[in-house]
Amino acid sequence: MKYIYLLPLMFVFSCGEATEETVSETTEEEVEEVITNEEGSELEPQTVRDLENEEFNSLLAETNGFLLDVRTPEEFEAGNIEGSVNINFYDENFEEQLDSLDTMTPVFVYCKAGGRSAQARDILVEKDFIEVYNLSGGFSNWSK
Repeated sequence: MKYIYLLPLMFVFSCGEATEETVSETTEEEVEEVITNEEGSELEPQTVRDLENEEFNSLLAETNGFLLDVRTPEEFEAGNIEGSVNINFYDENFEEQLDSLDTMTPVFVYCKAGGRSAQARDILVEKDFIEVYNLSGGFSNWSK
């Protein structure tokens, strides 16, 4: 009868060892899934950051990135960051328009206050863009 009480302890200790092996195997599998796409091709690690105006401006000047304004055409015409391309976040084919961009080129995205560009940032990440930088506070926060 006293061995019945030891049975659960033996089970816990034996499962603990198996769990460690399972965890390391699972971790390796998860890493493999992260660095490969559905076709098995390796993907580059992503850089995704929300930047304040000064760092956004500095990094934009240092790189050969794509500057994406996701505001409406009316907002864009009223003022924009020099060199930006306007793709309206509200267009029904917004995501398809993003598909025409090079995923290996850094994308600097902004909107009026940061909400739409944060959503666009997430879409760009899902589409495996290698570098995505979002302007915190949007165009309202922009200064050279």
